Amino acid sequence: MSKKNKSWSSEDTLAILREHLIEGKSVADLCEARGLAPSLFYTWREELFKPNVAADKKRNQRKEQLKIKALEDRLAEN
Repeated sequence: MSKKNKSWSSEDTLAILREHLIEGKSVADLCEARGLAPSLFYTWREELFKPNVAADKKRNQRKEQLKIKALEDRLAEN
């Protein structure tokens, strides 16, 4: 007998992540209660925070560009 993979809605995914991140429930307990593979949970969590990592990287690159421009301007003055 083959096991059919469960399809999780966006709402379900966010509710499960919220239980862990806000309510403090353990990953093991959440996964066991919902029949969810821990690896899938961690994939969801990574995807949730990935946009923030990209935004931070872009912000840091912009800061570096401004710093380089300021240093180039100082060198040009001398």
